[in-house]
Amino acid sequence: GGVPSATREAIGEALVDSIKRKYRILRGEAKTKYDDVSNLVRSVGNPPITPTETALEVNSLLSKYPTVFAKLSDDPRTVKTLQEIAQGVGPQASAILGANGKPIMKPPQLTFDELRELDKGLGSLIRQGRSLTARGELNNQSFDQLVSVQKALRKDVSDWSVQVGNPDIARGVSEANKFFRDQVMPFRQNRLIRKVIQDGEYNPDDVAKSLFSANQPYKTDQAIQFLTPDGIQTGRFYLVNEAK
Repeated sequence: GGVPSATREAIGEALVDSIKRKYRILRGEAKTKYDDVSNLVRSVGNPPITPTETALEVNSLLSKYPTVFAKLSDDPRTVKTLQEIAQGVGPQASAILGANGKPIMKPPQLTFDELRELDKGLGSLIRQGRSLTARGELNNQSFDQLVSVQKALRKDVSDWSVQVGNPDIARGVSEANKFFRDQVMPFRQNRLIRKVIQDGEYNPDDVAKSLFSANQPYKTDQAIQFLTPDGIQTGRFYLVNEAK
């Protein structure tokens, strides 16, 4: 009961639609939480963020894999920003001289919104990098370090939120990060679900078989987190049919 006849004829498609809708809902809630932080940050004068950890990680990436950005051509704006951060291109340079006699450059300072946009761009680069890695055009180590750049960026933002001296900002960033980590990231970490929401390379019937199995009830518990209520009903109907 509770499952329309049309859905019963296309269970795989119904589950895929449910996954996509659940992901959109949760991603929208995460965006709202970060938007609230952004509004608060602007209201207190947009205190800048120095992406120190990001600079270190990008420099480490480029020192080991200097051609990696040449392969990631889908988002040149993000690549340019990362290179500028790594090179210390900004309005301020340190008065301390390096071994070459030139000033040691400080990473540029960015706003919370600019780093949010950079995080989004890094996500696009990571998706491209994952595709290139699957085709053997990018090695696993350089891809893993690209992912580490995004982790470093998020650490810069978290560290800044604590150091900026406004408890509301720190609390807002912490709560938004926790929601994103607990609710949104599982969709991207599960290989099958990631194919549905990002990669587009999947067979709807295979999705149903992978999510639900009468012989493996624990899989149902895992699947429920990715589905809307109507999707859960569809999954139950699928299990009943499989058990016949």
